[in-house]
Amino acid sequence: MFALAQQGVKSIEQQRVTNSIDNAIKKSRKLVLRCYNMIASQQEVSGVQVASYLMNYDDHYTTHTFRNLFLISIENYLQAELTKARLQ
Repeated sequence: MFALAQQGVKSIEQQRVTNSIDNAIKKSRKLVLRCYNMIASQQEVSGVQVASYLMNYDDHYTTHTFRNLFLISIENYLQAELTKARLQ
């Protein structure tokens, strides 16, 4: 994977160098996109993956439904209760 990213860097370096900040930002974006495209083009995709993508199926399966757990509010509640218990 590193070799693919290195190919992207070399191709960007071969382009003409300019001093514009906007051009530097564009080059950075091009570099990231080119590296991503090189890595993605080397990825093997199975027939099942292609069919699932074309049929708009989910990319994962789960037997359970999960809920969010907000630990900070629980921690604050426990801290308040411990403080009350200590003061009694």
